[in-house]
Amino acid sequence: MTSFKIPAASLEALKAIPQSKLKALPMPVATYLQEAEDLYLWSLDDQQRLAAAGLPEGTIESLRPRIDLCRALQARWSNATKIRSEAQKAFKEKLVLGIERQKSVVNACRYAFRKEPDLLKKLSMIVRTSPYPELFQSLNDLAVVGRDQQSLLAAIGFNSDELDELSLLADQLPELYAIVHADQNEIEKNEAKDLRDRSFFHLKEAVDEIRHCAKYVFLKEPARLEGYYSQYLKRKSSAQQLKKRQAQKNSNPVQLNGLQE
Repeated sequence: MTSFKIPAASLEALKAIPQSKLKALPMPVATYLQEAEDLYLWSLDDQQRLAAAGLPEGTIESLRPRIDLCRALQARWSNATKIRSEAQKAFKEKLVLGIERQKSVVNACRYAFRKEPDLLKKLSMIVRTSPYPELFQSLNDLAVVGRDQQSLLAAIGFNSDELDELSLLADQLPELYAIVHADQNEIEKNEAKDLRDRSFFHLKEAVDEIRHCAKYVFLKEPARLEGYYSQYLKRKSSAQQLKKRQAQKNSNPVQLNGLQE
């Protein structure tokens, strides 16, 4: 987790946002942060005109700390998600490898112990594949038995490096399994997402305030008003309209001489 500490005043402001306002984010956070940055720079030249039209004092200046807060909390949430995601990927990869190594060592032991019924019985007792905790213990036990009987394994040309790998996997898999299934990790991830979402809408409050005011002030100045629009939402709207027109076109077959083609 990142060591970023939320200022007390900012945390209070985030917690004050009603749950009803925490809806699905309208666009990727990185995109919104860039748009907010652009809006901040664009609106600096219009501060007096916007203030004269009723924009609350300090609204434009508040964009900077709100942007920084949202960016930091986005990074915290991404990190929380990344830790678990990477652990899941590593666990799956090492689990497959562990099962493969278990099969390989078991096959070697069965052949090496073919004339030792007591060892074969012991082997059958320690070979387990589920649940996961028992599989992990099985890998460790198998490595121990293999080391105890290295002379028998050496006699069949067995590579003892497989035992070292088996022992290493027996240590690594439980650690990864704990990360993937830890309730605390899930709690931290959910808390990080909640704060990230709150910081997004905290920023959006100021962005919307500025844009609404600008639409009134620059109603007859389209060139100036353009800088207050969300380019992401404009592109999205254009794409949706194009898709709608295409769908309507496809639903109305071309008419030739009054006959349907």
